[in-house]
Amino acid sequence: MTHEYPNNYMLQRIAGGSFDFMIAAAITCWLYENITYYMIPTLLITTIGGIVTIFFILWMTRRIFKEDIFENTLFLRNIYRYHFYHELY
Repeated sequence: MTHEYPNNYMLQRIAGGSFDFMIAAAITCWLYENITYYMIPTLLITTIGGIVTIFFILWMTRRIFKEDIFENTLFLRNIYRYHFYHELY
């Protein structure tokens, strides 16, 4: 007797779908009052973090590269994004 087991791709799709369902269920459990209460601090922290990151990348680019600062700023930003994305997945 032979059994057909799902391949790794199918198992990853099933796990991803169940994880998405779990996240959606957790989000629907949040109360509206809690969301509005934490909205301003969250927006404030993320905005300040984004501005600090931009200035850090500009400062770092000027220290590392002496010419073509704008192009190298985009290059350095993409390096950080690539590294962060691959650390997550």
